[in-house]
Amino acid sequence: MSIKATAEMCHYCFEVLVSNLNGIRKSPEPPSHFPKDKCLLFVTWRYGKSNFEETELRGCKGATSGARPLPYMLARYSLISALEDTRFKPINKKELPNLHCEINLLHTFEDSHYLDWKVGVHGIMIDYYVFNSAGKQIFEGHAIFLPHVASSNNWDKEETIRQLIRKGGWKGKYSFSEMKIVAQRFQSSCHNVDYASYISWRDTVKQVVNTQK
Repeated sequence: MSIKATAEMCHYCFEVLVSNLNGIRKSPEPPSHFPKDKCLLFVTWRYGKSNFEETELRGCKGATSGARPLPYMLARYSLISALEDTRFKPINKKELPNLHCEINLLHTFEDSHYLDWKVGVHGIMIDYYVFNSAGKQIFEGHAIFLPHVASSNNWDKEETIRQLIRKGGWKGKYSFSEMKIVAQRFQSSCHNVDYASYISWRDTVKQVVNTQK
């Protein structure tokens, strides 16, 4: 994994969102030193005055296929996560002072048994197929959890898979023996910042620009 998540990447996500909420549709130029490597990532927004882990989820979107250069992915998914996660209302300007941003740069995808992964180390992504007693497929679903989700909820591996199945849309009764579960485990490089950190970064960047004029 050549790219590591940094605070500045999170700051840039804030910059993109703030510009959009101010009516500027073209995303700001990223710092010139950002890596241009293609990557897969998730951007997460949370709301609250407390630490990141104790805040309320406001949006989480990303890509597990179709890698594109890092700056493009940050700009794209900072807005999709904030404005297009259908589980939540779009983020608005009034929320900015209490927002937190986290990015997860995904790497090391491996096909695995759905219980062959480590809580707190791996994220897990599944495609699953539910069959009735006659062996006929009656449902298929897909879901993913980032590496921190299981540990932050104190789930073991089986409970995590049950939560993924629920997240993927199946609400009926089931047993694992009545399903086909295709799993991939993965890891991520993760970083998060709050709005105050973004403001400090933005002011520092402006000061540097002004001194160069």
